[in-house]
Amino acid sequence: MNLDIDESKLREATSPENNCKPLNQKSWAKAISRSVKTTWSNIKCLSRSVRIFLFDMVLIEGTEKHSGQSVKTLYFGETELPNFKFGKLYSKSEAVEKYDNFTFVMDSIYANYTIIKQIKNISGLRIHQELKKHEAQADMVFVDTELLFVHMLERDKYLALPQWVHLKLNIPDRWDDVVKSFPKNLRKKLNRILKGRYQYYISNTDNVFQYFYYAMYVPYTKTRFGDAAVIESPDSLKKILQQGEILILFRDNRVLLGSLNTYKNDRLLLICAASAENIQPEMFKGAAEAMDYFAILSAFEKGCHCVNFLASRPLLDNGGFRYKRKWGTHIDKLYQ
Repeated sequence: MNLDIDESKLREATSPENNCKPLNQKSWAKAISRSVKTTWSNIKCLSRSVRIFLFDMVLIEGTEKHSGQSVKTLYFGETELPNFKFGKLYSKSEAVEKYDNFTFVMDSIYANYTIIKQIKNISGLRIHQELKKHEAQADMVFVDTELLFVHMLERDKYLALPQWVHLKLNIPDRWDDVVKSFPKNLRKKLNRILKGRYQYYISNTDNVFQYFYYAMYVPYTKTRFGDAAVIESPDSLKKILQQGEILILFRDNRVLLGSLNTYKNDRLLLICAASAENIQPEMFKGAAEAMDYFAILSAFEKGCHCVNFLASRPLLDNGGFRYKRKWGTHIDKLYQ
């Protein structure tokens, strides 16, 4: 599949110090709109403890992945995709997230496991009592519940962690200040990377979308995740593209990377990225940083006040978390 583009719109890479420095103007209307949308998002997040107050509890036994020993785990949360019913009023994304939390924990611990006991639809108000009743049967305990019910746990026995954290980079009004917000070692690296003959192209045309989806996103996702790959439908990604753009990164006239980004509440959200096939590994050196740098520049030029790098597991050994932090990002409390 060929990528038919208007080459006159290809943009050359330049170092941060030599890039354009337009003043980012923000209107009162945009500020008010952003405040209203942020308030609504906060209301939706705060309502979770009211909508979601029934959970399952399971006792699991299996072979620990590293030691080979038998380990029992008590898990309080959702062990399968929850049905939409009273007490479990999840949105689709919330339901998937809840089930993903369980599979992530189990896959991190076990080579194989079996559920040996299950109790369904326990009220969040009874978390403390149920845990005291069953925790002695397990070697470790995980509780995946809503913020209100977390406060009912004994603080000296449990470590409270969000399942995911969204990392954001604030965008000041001047490009000079955006660049200065990058850590010093990253600025030096970018100066070297952006001398590497990179070009980029931004579009939301159907032709570019078809190329990104079928020649990059689908094969890349299958190769990376294998049997566990979840391929979004073209219609679902096209819907995201209605409020966003596709960024294609080139080097020596060859496509390297592509990303689908969208704009929401004056924020740029980096939705998904994919690489081209049959490219030598050395061609990708510094490419991820170059692509994200151009995405940040595009967000600035469109008047965004921050870039959201989306969710990562809050673990220091998580590669995605470490990569996002090196841009000088902070946890986005809007999504916690």
